Amino acid sequence: MNPSAVYTNQATNTEKTFCVDNVKIEELTSNGITTGPSPYLLESTNGTYNDTDQPSPLNLNTSMGILRGLVTKLQDDINVYLTERIKSSGADDIVIDDGDDEEDKSKIPSHGLINLSDESRFLQISGKDASTFINGLTTIKMIPQYIKKNQTTISQADLNNENIVKSITLTDNEITNTNWGIIHEDEHIDLKDELYGVDRIGIRRDGVFGHMLRSNGRVLTDLFVYPFPYHPGKDDSSPSYLIEILNKEQFKPLQMMLKLHKLRSAIEIKEVEMSSWFYYNTTQRGQQDLEYINECLLSNRISKNPEDARIITSQVLEHLSAKYGFKSDLIHAFAVDQRQYGFGMRIITPPSCKLNDFEVLAYDSYLTHRIQNGVVEVSDFRRTATLPFECNLDWMCGINYDKGCYMGQELTIRTFTGNGTTRRVLNVIFDIPIMDISDAFERIELRAIEGNFSDTPVKKEPVFNPFVSSSSSAPVQSRRDMNKVGEILLNNGVEGLARIEKRYFDWDTELSKKVNIVHKGKTYTGTIETRFA
Repeated sequence: MNPSAVYTNQATNTEKTFCVDNVKIEELTSNGITTGPSPYLLESTNGTYNDTDQPSPLNLNTSMGILRGLVTKLQDDINVYLTERIKSSGADDIVIDDGDDEEDKSKIPSHGLINLSDESRFLQISGKDASTFINGLTTIKMIPQYIKKNQTTISQADLNNENIVKSITLTDNEITNTNWGIIHEDEHIDLKDELYGVDRIGIRRDGVFGHMLRSNGRVLTDLFVYPFPYHPGKDDSSPSYLIEILNKEQFKPLQMMLKLHKLRSAIEIKEVEMSSWFYYNTTQRGQQDLEYINECLLSNRISKNPEDARIITSQVLEHLSAKYGFKSDLIHAFAVDQRQYGFGMRIITPPSCKLNDFEVLAYDSYLTHRIQNGVVEVSDFRRTATLPFECNLDWMCGINYDKGCYMGQELTIRTFTGNGTTRRVLNVIFDIPIMDISDAFERIELRAIEGNFSDTPVKKEPVFNPFVSSSSSAPVQSRRDMNKVGEILLNNGVEGLARIEKRYFDWDTELSKKVNIVHKGKTYTGTIETRFA
């Protein structure tokens, strides 16, 4: 049966039904619509007609119905084509998106300001021992030099560390009795390099990213440590730091742990209310300005002592005010977020303050920006225990290997000096959007594509036991699902961040690889990428 539309003559109050199978549409206007015959009207709609042999031009409702029909037909044709292409890749039970008209969370503005206050918690640690205290509990280097107990030999690493310390000017008295700032060190730069060696280490007042670990080496939370306030008074008599805890679920356990380790340390720990803002700009001009801030204004080359740090802090505040309209007196802490190159900036202000006149984007924009840049946070794992290298801590410039002892160091250093981690968080690009995902943090299983993976099940060797028969000592088959190669931790329906097993995908040698994505009993396909490794 051909689709039809019912039109009412408003003058005579009579109805007439027209078949739209071969309607010739001539022009797209506010009253009608253009281009060619169409048999694809999805639903009957009411309208008006002039009492002539043919309906004069179709009303807007009918026109839009015809357009929707055309789009649906085109989408069906595309889906048939994609189905044939994807099935040829070896994946079974491929699902094609049904075209539901939902918001695409993968598309965000090229720049914007996001309020992260609901996701962060803040502690202020101040006092003479504040720098040493934080140094012993985080992966961040807070003091320039450490003392080895019972040291009997001097290694080349010790000599290198001496040279690094000599490249800055910071006395023990300044560390304990002034609000001197924080150390920034890039361990990838060789101090002996005549051109860039001077850029390795500096004293600044912008924040640093790192992790706080448990005693067993598992991650407690990710955090930023900021010298506080960003622009201090010269009469400050002791160091003071603002700790931004990114994993708010661990805020109370972290408070308890800090109190446990405080002992006789001359510090004060208190919870403070602050607002956390994140600004990003992915345009070419925005990336150039962020590079200017990071490489020119915040250069280790020109900031070798606390006074230098104060000077460049003033310059950064002036630039942020002139360029972005950020109110300098409201900026209590600041950091260039270097977890990924060109990722963005973090600004800490008093609570309920308006930083500038920018439109504030939704929190989902921050999640999508993280996904697009491969930036994982500990909260993505929910309650799953994880190791720092599984969170890409080293890739995100969050650890210093030459800072001395800290809690959780033993397992971390063994992993670093040994065979490395067996899991990483990598980007997975969906071949077809998965639009029926209600929670961005929903766990989605990744399974190997047949032909791309040849791992054999693990068998446990029998252990001789003189008290049982030999038949009971047969090899035990591993219960591990060998086809499961990872799981997606965070996604926006188009791409996600996934914890991947190295036995399936070697990020040291491979750039990309196909993988099956299993969601609600249906199988999709995607591509693992190492673009940010």
